[in-house]
This record gives sequence, structure tokens and C-alpha cells, in this order.
Amino acid sequence: MTALDTRTRTAILPGIAESVRDARALVREVLGEACPVIDAAVLCTSELITNAVCYTRSGRPGGVVMVTVDTGAGEVTITVTDAGACGRPAIAARPSDGAEHGFGLRIVAALASEWSTHRADGGRVATWCRFRWSQS
Repeated sequence: MTALDTRTRTAILPGIAESVRDARALVREVLGEACPVIDAAVLCTSELITNAVCYTRSGRPGGVVMVTVDTGAGEVTITVTDAGACGRPAIAARPSDGAEHGFGLRIVAALASEWSTHRADGGRVATWCRFRWSQS
């Protein structure tokens, strides 16, 4: 399987920190190691799953997070759907020097071709990022 094939894979994962590893593995499996955006896609997946687990109701006991990897010719869209929180995901104010938190969506914005977020049914929130590459 390469990222040149059209394919969608979805996993529903427990809302726990260990699910970041499983989400990264899914992205690697779908894209294949030869994909030119694999490292950026895996890193952004880590950031989105981590945000979902740490800052939404998905991280509460029994919570879940869903990750969907949708590949097509020269692009991949990764969507993380969580149980929602009080507000929509947004890039945090500039983190202070030495801060360990507040960089996740900044990383996604810097690496992805585009990204956004929208409300899904039942109060859930879907945050997605898309990567494109040349197929020369």
C-alpha cells in the first residue's frame, strides 16, 4: 500500500496517552515509509491526538478519539475527532520561553498544507490537517 492509492482508514482509540502511538502507527502503515510527507504527517497526528486526550472530554474515563487517514493521489488528510470541550481548538497565545505546552497547533499549522476544525454531530469536534506532495 502506498499513498498513491485512494484509501481511507479509521481507528477508534481510547482517550489515553498510549493511543498516540497507535495513531502514529496507523498513519505510517497507510502512507508507507517512502511517502515524502510521512514524518510531518506522523508528527502532526501526534499533536492532534495529544490535544484531544489532554484538552477534551475524550480524555475522561471511558472517552475515545477517532483518527481517520484519507489518502489520494499526492495528498493525505488526517482527521482527529474528539468528544469536544468548552471551545473550539485554536492556536494558543505565544507560549512563554521555556514552556513545554502550547505548541501543538502551531506545529500543525507550520507543517501541513492546510488545517482546520469544525463541529461534528453530538458536540464532537473534528480537527484535520492535509499534506500534499508532487508525484513527479
